[in-house]
Amino acid sequence: DVVQALARVRRSQDAATLALSVAMTRTAQPEMEQAELALLAADFSGTATSHDYQSLLAITSALVGVSRERVQALLGLR
Repeated sequence: DVVQALARVRRSQDAATLALSVAMTRTAQPEMEQAELALLAADFSGTATSHDYQSLLAITSALVGVSRERVQALLGLR
């Protein structure tokens, strides 16, 4: 019974992942201008090279919950 339940859970997870991927591809993502992207990159780079607690807190808080699958799904939108 446990093995069958585990298989059902895995199928449900796969279905949810697929539905999320389909929904994400349907969502229009606004294009960012190069100047805005450069500003964001510079800001992140400055924060990442800083060696204080506030910078570490900002970066680690932003990365909580960012899994490899989520990054791949987001990159797949391009």
